[in-house]
Amino acid sequence: MKTRLFLIIAFLLATGFVTAQDKKASASLAAAMYEEEVTGNLDRAAALYLDILKKYPDDRPVSAKTLYHLGLVNEKMGKQKAGEYFTRLVNTYPDQTEVVTLAKAKLAALDNSAGIGKSSMQKEKIEVSDQLTMRKLDYAQLSYPYAEISPDGKKIAYYINTKPNPGIGILDLESGAARVLVENGAGGQVSKVWSPQSNKIAYRLNDKELHICDIDGANTQLFYRSPEYKLYPTDWSRDGKRILCFFEAQDMTMRIGTIASDGQVRFLASGNQTEFSSEPKFSPDGRYIACSMKDEKGNSDIFILSSDSGQKERVASYPGRDENPVWSPDGKYLLFISDRNRSADLWGIQVNNGKAVGAPFIIKRDLGWQTMIQDLTTNGKLFLFMLGGDKPGNMFTIPVDQVSGNLKGPIAPISVYPTDHSFPRYSPDGKMIAFLSRRGQVGYPKLFVMDEKGVEREIALQSHYAVNIAWHPDNKSLFFAGWDKTLIPGIYEVLLETGEIKSVYISDNFDFKMNKGILVNINLLPDAGEIMFFNFLGNDNVEVITLKPGTHQPEVVLPVVKMPIWGLPSPGGENICYPLGDSLMVISVLNGSTKYVGSSTRNLEATWAPGGKRLMFREGSSLRIFSPEESSTRTLYQAPVGKTIGGMEMYANSWSQDGNYFVFTERDTSESATSTQTIILISPVDGSFSVLGEAPEGYRLSELRWSPDGSRVIATGNSTSTKRTQPFEYWFLENFLPK
Repeated sequence: MKTRLFLIIAFLLATGFVTAQDKKASASLAAAMYEEEVTGNLDRAAALYLDILKKYPDDRPVSAKTLYHLGLVNEKMGKQKAGEYFTRLVNTYPDQTEVVTLAKAKLAALDNSAGIGKSSMQKEKIEVSDQLTMRKLDYAQLSYPYAEISPDGKKIAYYINTKPNPGIGILDLESGAARVLVENGAGGQVSKVWSPQSNKIAYRLNDKELHICDIDGANTQLFYRSPEYKLYPTDWSRDGKRILCFFEAQDMTMRIGTIASDGQVRFLASGNQTEFSSEPKFSPDGRYIACSMKDEKGNSDIFILSSDSGQKERVASYPGRDENPVWSPDGKYLLFISDRNRSADLWGIQVNNGKAVGAPFIIKRDLGWQTMIQDLTTNGKLFLFMLGGDKPGNMFTIPVDQVSGNLKGPIAPISVYPTDHSFPRYSPDGKMIAFLSRRGQVGYPKLFVMDEKGVEREIALQSHYAVNIAWHPDNKSLFFAGWDKTLIPGIYEVLLETGEIKSVYISDNFDFKMNKGILVNINLLPDAGEIMFFNFLGNDNVEVITLKPGTHQPEVVLPVVKMPIWGLPSPGGENICYPLGDSLMVISVLNGSTKYVGSSTRNLEATWAPGGKRLMFREGSSLRIFSPEESSTRTLYQAPVGKTIGGMEMYANSWSQDGNYFVFTERDTSESATSTQTIILISPVDGSFSVLGEAPEGYRLSELRWSPDGSRVIATGNSTSTKRTQPFEYWFLENFLPK
């Protein structure tokens, strides 16, 4: 994090922000920019900018830049005061030509959207005065994703999970009555839409058919049968003449198209499955279609398509997530979810004749990281779907001085956004960290690589799904277990320099329904220079395979083992530890013999020492060491009464590279949600230990991993203040539309 602050200061120097006369002012400006652009704390940034104006009024270059950034911050926060700061800059500092030019451009954009600016302020006032309301819908029927609200807002079509033939039910929100509408396998959770009069439902049947029926179940008819595409209806035009659909081809490519009442199909856009990040929606007049599409870097933007020609116009763009667009009832605005302020916020943008008018404006902050817009009713109720759970975790860095047994600096997050990561892996040379992340969103995980300066970049997976990842020994590529866009499981290699993805090993006998042939649990065996992965055989059995990079010659080292899909191999691959019920086991890859180690936790809290001669694991509140060669176990550390230990969860690498130190956490059990967590450094030889420090306030650290050079430890940090919520929730947001 300090590196990023240094880079901001370096940028100021390079662009003339820093003057020799007042480096203090420039340093203060850098600190404020850090809060704005790195941590995303806009309130803190605004306070720092105002303080700079008070302290350094005579430093014209710094004051001008400060006013500009005050305008940017207020614009991001949806406040009208942004224009005041830009105007003040232009009038007060005409000699600062470069930044004045930027301010004038901003003022021009704000002038073009004067009505929007007024609406934004009205929304701020509405929220403060509690006119803007959010109301949770508590109905037992709403226990699965992708329920659909009727246009009049009075009924919900919901998914009925009756296997093997799921159905569709209708919930009346006024009476609370619910009944089954379709019970013969209506094609899945997302495959239904309401008619504009709220009196009919169109739904998919047998994958390639679209049927329509009245909401009382009468007058069922076949509307359309596709000869080649799976159909996913997403909207019904207001005039009732067209149904908008996703069309999915056998090769998993997708098209957006309309089906007219006479059966005529018109395709408007095409791409692979991962390019479309949310459902397309008709404008009220039917002339346009709003959708969200991703580019090759994974950024999703809002587009408007002509419903006649398919001509595409980008209307909202930002390096991040802009998704779930819906039209206001009068068609003058598009509403969408964006993470441009490093939280999932509701934004709006004015549109006219299929084009954006002015800049996007914020409506409601922090809807929750895993929030999706389902639809907007004709009377202005926004129907939201929220995937429950905690706030996405982040990665923290813990700088360690092994000699003194103390911290070398503060424990700090190492990502601009909450990473919401899984399977973080140091590169063998210790210069990069790779991890998978959904960024708190609903969708396929993405692959990210962070360099030693803390700069993240996404490595496009090109419609592949990655289960977990492992580094190539040469640091130039990553392997991942998963499947391609045709759902064929395999082991794939992605080259960091070019982004090329190569097939390394393909499963030749797979059955997704029976969970057979799925390849998982890929790991680099650093001492052997090989990768190891599991082939899931079903019935809790796996096949263990190794492969030397570059040869593509797999070797089955354990044909059939009763083992869960997650096990941890030793650095040389001689042994694998794994949980079996409540027992921790170790199996020899050489002869298949198994040994009982001790009791196991659900998260496989164990880690191998360098060289693989010892296994550290948690048993209750004690830290224990197992020797496979001697088949012996000893207790290294016993937590005091009322405390418990952690830090070894899910593939943690808590043992330093030289084997001299082990790091773990300890906390009170009596106040598990709020108690202070300490980080402890211990010698595996004699058990002597020292307390490194405490976890950052409000966070619980887990999954501790040493860097290869032993200078720091990275950890997952989850918020202790976020309460666990139900898996799926539906909400109404009301009284927010521009007047």
